[in-house]
Amino acid sequence: VVIICFVLLIPWNSCILLIYLHLSNCFGVILSNPILSIITINRNNAEGLRKTIESVLSQDVSDKTQVEYIIIDGASTDNSVEIIKSFENNQSNKLQITKWISELDSGIYNAMNKGIKMATGELIGIMNSGDTYLPNALKKSISIFKEYPKHIQYGIVNKFMGNHFEGALCPRIEYLEESMIPHNATFVPKDYYEMYGYYNENFLVLADYDCFLRFYSNKLPFFYSNNIVCNFDLSGVSSTMASLVDRERIEIKQKYGYYIPPSKKQKIKNIIKKLFRI
Repeated sequence: VVIICFVLLIPWNSCILLIYLHLSNCFGVILSNPILSIITINRNNAEGLRKTIESVLSQDVSDKTQVEYIIIDGASTDNSVEIIKSFENNQSNKLQITKWISELDSGIYNAMNKGIKMATGELIGIMNSGDTYLPNALKKSISIFKEYPKHIQYGIVNKFMGNHFEGALCPRIEYLEESMIPHNATFVPKDYYEMYGYYNENFLVLADYDCFLRFYSNKLPFFYSNNIVCNFDLSGVSSTMASLVDRERIEIKQKYGYYIPPSKKQKIKNIIKKLFRI
């Protein structure tokens, strides 16, 4: 391209434009910052990772350069890395894997923070391996962002236990003081992580709740999309974590001033629920 430009004595600015178009069209090089960065974290969940990657790369967006896809693998010992490589540079997909790493991390929130810091998009979405986006989820998110660029978007999650549908989770920000909004159906402007902090890695299971309650406490705007964003696989959730979840939830609520000690009646109800696993 450069040789042709000089031979034909095309002005230098036109030459740069030709080079840009040549690289973009022929090699798929992304030369501008994307709007949306999607981050998938994974460790030893090869088949779940495959499902998640397929759901991301099959997303239909008006311009594929609007989305970058980052995978953070925690040095998996199964064939997760081989699966990532099998999707690389596959031009039959609507989107492409932009960046990926496979290295040891200290936990899921450490992996999420790595991905956020690697991201170049204005808006961040995080999808764990095993969970899947519904068709057009990313197109809708980009559309909402263009209208509400300062808002944290969140939507509806379909819950599954294996192949069994367990119902929909339709959270509302008005109740965030009491219950969580799912991070896999949430899209956050990257600036907010940089200004108000990343995921607190001292929390093992509820750092996302801590992060969103921090945003909420700082009066950041939220937008409820009323869209079903993704399918959430509950099969990886362990009931043995229940006591840890309770401890971290209380600590987080105390931290932001939302904790109200339970009454005696509520304590009895909680004991009964634990005994009979209601």
